[in-house]
Amino acid sequence: MAMPLSAQCILSAALGVLSHLCIFIRGEHHLRSPFLFRLYLTLSALVFLGQTFIHPSDMSSALTTSFFLIISYATALFTSMTVYRLFFHSLRHFPGPPLAAVSKLYHVSQVLDAKQYLFLDKLREQYGDYVRTGPNELTIYNPAAVPLIHGSESPCTKADWYDNLKPLHAVNTTRSKSLHEKRRRIWDMGFSQKSLDMYEPRVRYHASQLASQFAASAGKAVNATEWFSYFAFDVMSELSFGKPLGMLKSGKSHFVRDLLIKGIMVLGPLTPVPWLFHLFGSLPRMTADWLAYRAWVLVQLKERMRMEKAESSNVMTWLIKAGEEDGEKWDPSWLEGDAVSMVVAGSEPEASTLTFLFYHLAQTPSAQENLRAELESASFPTDARTLQYLPYLNGCVYEALRLHPPLPSGCLRITPPEGLNIDGTVIPGGVTVLTPAYSLGRLESCFERAQEFVPERWYERPEMLRDKNAWIPFNVGRYGCVGRNMGLMELRIVAALLVAKFDVDFAPGDDGTELVEDCRDAFASAPGKLGLVFRARRQDRPQ
Repeated sequence: MAMPLSAQCILSAALGVLSHLCIFIRGEHHLRSPFLFRLYLTLSALVFLGQTFIHPSDMSSALTTSFFLIISYATALFTSMTVYRLFFHSLRHFPGPPLAAVSKLYHVSQVLDAKQYLFLDKLREQYGDYVRTGPNELTIYNPAAVPLIHGSESPCTKADWYDNLKPLHAVNTTRSKSLHEKRRRIWDMGFSQKSLDMYEPRVRYHASQLASQFAASAGKAVNATEWFSYFAFDVMSELSFGKPLGMLKSGKSHFVRDLLIKGIMVLGPLTPVPWLFHLFGSLPRMTADWLAYRAWVLVQLKERMRMEKAESSNVMTWLIKAGEEDGEKWDPSWLEGDAVSMVVAGSEPEASTLTFLFYHLAQTPSAQENLRAELESASFPTDARTLQYLPYLNGCVYEALRLHPPLPSGCLRITPPEGLNIDGTVIPGGVTVLTPAYSLGRLESCFERAQEFVPERWYERPEMLRDKNAWIPFNVGRYGCVGRNMGLMELRIVAALLVAKFDVDFAPGDDGTELVEDCRDAFASAPGKLGLVFRARRQDRPQ
């Protein structure tokens, strides 16, 4: 006698609850999401086939029974998850949107416009310094959390988001502390002061190309967002593979830049849910641009390795040399991963910061005058080592980074088993935590007149700098940006050169609104269009 449908549904529901309590409540499953999805579809098909054997002459009954069994399993699974997350989870006492506590898909629904940094900032205004933004995620707006979560001695580890580059590996995505330390030592040599001195002439060359393009369009509106992106990509391509993409020379975007920008845009809405990223990443149409970019990187990498014996000095030189010394001259997963991430990490954040820096300079003519006066007193043009000690120049750069951090939503970490105590607030162990750089950088409790561009706060108005922990554009600690000094050198060189040569104004009809309102968060900041006019200064000193 066949089991009644109600009994089958109860059994199916019991399996759903057991799946949650025995499997999904434990460990990480994001890397297996494509497999689990296919497994669920396969098992659903097998259930239907089994019902056709039970009801060989009644296809309608087989279909109906299969439907109810599948729905019973899924309903019980998600009901069990919901009940646990709302009433039994260790984060149940923290405030936040109720739907966020149930599923990270709520988060995805709120950032489809790729403006996660604004969504997180609104949550701070509504719920306070500790907000539950996921079933097992806490977003923290207390600057005291920064050294505890990101500092060199922090026991926290990288979250599952960092597996998004897999099957490739890179120094900035590996979750293994030992592997990170090993690779980081190699990268540190590539960005040492000695290495920066070797890179400086090439950065200056590309900065001069940028200035020449602006001089050719003097008095006319230019899309500064595009041009600063061309500069950043050309520099990073040369420092990675020994040759620029040629965008500053041609004045046109390179197809690789277009591929990369399209490829990383998917990170905006999918960043909150790594399992969804991996699920969609298994679909060819969703990853076509990203795979094309990877293919290009692989070609460049192989060409670079063929000329490794040549006298050259760039970051890839150190990575290839380290591979030779370890007897691992060609490790596709590491060399390709480092190369892929190097171009991304060294171009978009740099371009974004330059764009916002010149937005503020155009908005504040007095800042241009102050910077110009400082450069003249330093007998500009001068080398990068001199520029790094100019207080007003640094103040301008630091303010742009504070107001518009390259990674506006910050970096995800997982608390240690024993948890953390932040100013008396106990964070349970095994929880994903986030400290949004955009929100922290605009806290009035940390920065007086926090919404204003005030370069002086960094050198002659220390009272305006209330809590430096809130300034984390490069992150801090062992996982801090390895290219920080390189990025700052580029910013100083370009800012000094362009301000010395040109008066900078908004283009007619542009006040920076489009730049700010269209800025997207694809993990890295992607600013909107900024129209500027560069006018050559008559009293310009020879450059």
